Amino acid sequence: MLLLVIALENNASLLSLKQVVVFKNMLLNQLSNRLVKINCCSVHDGITGFTQYSCCNTGIQVRHASNSSNGGLGRKGIVVILPWLNAPKPAIKKYEDLYQRHGLQSLVYQANLKDFIFPKSGLQRSAVILDSLMMMSESGNDHAKIVIHSSSVGCYFYALMLHQMKNHPETYQIVRDSIAAQVCDSPVVGTLNEMAYGVGKMLSPKSQLLASLYSRLCLMYFSFAKDTVSLYDELIDTFKHHAPSAPSMICAAEDDPMQIPQAYQELHTSWEKRSTVTEKKWKQSQHAQNLRYHPEEYEKMVKELLKDAKI
Repeated sequence: MLLLVIALENNASLLSLKQVVVFKNMLLNQLSNRLVKINCCSVHDGITGFTQYSCCNTGIQVRHASNSSNGGLGRKGIVVILPWLNAPKPAIKKYEDLYQRHGLQSLVYQANLKDFIFPKSGLQRSAVILDSLMMMSESGNDHAKIVIHSSSVGCYFYALMLHQMKNHPETYQIVRDSIAAQVCDSPVVGTLNEMAYGVGKMLSPKSQLLASLYSRLCLMYFSFAKDTVSLYDELIDTFKHHAPSAPSMICAAEDDPMQIPQAYQELHTSWEKRSTVTEKKWKQSQHAQNLRYHPEEYEKMVKELLKDAKI
């Protein structure tokens, strides 16, 4: 491993295409070993029962409360929860419970690194989520309000959703118009170098050596995937400048090693130009763990956000 890192650092410009392909396959091998299998998209209400049905033929499923008064939507609407990579179920449930206390049901989709490395695949998944929201909205008498709560790589997946809504307004305008509030927790948004650094940290949070290796493998892959790089640029621009004009909450930890201060500030500034933004940086916390370390303040902020959104 050490020799490979040295080779990447000192001889990257001399590597042959064949070597790059080998390194790319190594990276994808590591990704496939670490991916969380995503086969369920769930809508949860702890008060009533569930009805489950398959969504298209993607393996994603939607669950909704069969006894809800408006055909499966929550009493006040629905929150789309997009958690961080490998988020455990008990941690995700804390977010579901938080919003349930405020009368919202939750739809959860846990993105994986395949959605990032192959954004076209991620776009397909994002379309399934949007189609699910369309079906749920159409099942009621009127359009329910939607809250988007994204964390870490979930913020990237939200960018995929925004990209679909921007490029297919005739299909998804109803969903975009229904987004009443949005939360962006611990975003990793920046240049390709910065995003590759984030991927390395996500794949190997405990080993700096392996994290550096994965980051460099990512960058080598990007150098040959020009179409992918172009799409990344579009996604970053869409996320920063074309998010809905809805009350928003942006938060992070000051000691988060994956936090990119300049990119974070640019995101905050851009969103603030279009709507009310509540922003918070905690001095002591961890990446995407702000609810865990500051539960009372976090829930108070969410409560105020929902109040601003009239939910």
